[in-house]
This record gives sequence, C-alpha cells and structure tokens, in this order.
Amino acid sequence: MSSSIMIDFAPPILTSGVPSTQSNLGAIWSNFYAWPRLQRHRPMTAEATIAEQTLSEISRVPANWDGYGGVPIATSTVENARSALLSLLRDLPLPDVTPNANGTISFEWESASFVAGLEIGATRFSFFLRPRFGGSTYAEGDASLVSQHSIGPLIASHLFPFDRDRMSTSGFRFAGPHVQAA
Repeated sequence: MSSSIMIDFAPPILTSGVPSTQSNLGAIWSNFYAWPRLQRHRPMTAEATIAEQTLSEISRVPANWDGYGGVPIATSTVENARSALLSLLRDLPLPDVTPNANGTISFEWESASFVAGLEIGATRFSFFLRPRFGGSTYAEGDASLVSQHSIGPLIASHLFPFDRDRMSTSGFRFAGPHVQAA
C-alpha cells in the first residue's frame, strides 16, 4: 500500500494583451522577486539564514585577507550591514554580499535594466542606482540609519518592478493522498 500527494500548480497568466507565461517566461522570472515585497512579510528563512552565514564569514576575515593588504571588517561594520540587510530583505531578494579591502561590506543587485549597490562601513554608507543607459542616483549617510532610508523600496521599484493587476493565478489543484491496492 502506498500513498502520494500530488500538487499541480498552473503557471500564472499575464493579461492585458501580454502572452501567457508559456511564451513569456522572462516576465515571470523578473516578477518572481517582487512577490515577497507585495506580501510585505519578513524575509524567507533561507535568505535570512544565508545572509547571516555570509556576514558571519565576512566578520572573520584576517588582516591581508585578499593578499593586497585588505583590512579586517570591524564588528560595527558587520552589525550595520546585518541591520541594513535584514531590513532590505523585506523588499528585495538577497544581494551579492562582498567584503571590500577598505573594511566595508558591499551589497549589489542587478537586473536587465539597472544595477544598485550599497556599501556599508563602521559609520557611513554610500548607495548608487545606475540604469544601463543614463544618469545614476547617489546617496550617502549614517550607516546605522540605512533601514530608515527608502533604499529598499527604491531599488525594488527600479530593479524588480511588478504590476499586481497584470498577473493572476490561472489554477491550483491539490489532490490528497491516493491509496493503491497492492
């Protein structure tokens, strides 16, 4: 005797004259990261865990960690980065997280149209939002206050735009346990 659970999720269909996902997968993947932002819930446990592990590893880099005189990352820098990252994950997917030779930590997001970067130090942060073509936007400020700025929603609106009215679920089917006679 065996039992199985079958979950069949039909992909969303884009409306308003846009073809279905069968021929427009790029639009679905570009909207994939917007879902947590639309739901306004805390970051997925996996993303928060990966972020914590990455920052923990970065906090342990020794002097000259890059072979070119890179300085260790200060505890205050790691704490500022942790606070900022957990706040940003409410609106954004996990960025590329990298230590810098000057003792700061960088976050970077990239899409087909924009690149955004946030560099956090012990006392200050700097931010850029750069379209593939055109002028960039810059900001800087107190590193402990990154979560109070609108950086997450700004990045999300440019790199991961999402029109809630254009996407709908076409179907979801759950079939419970099936019992087969031996």
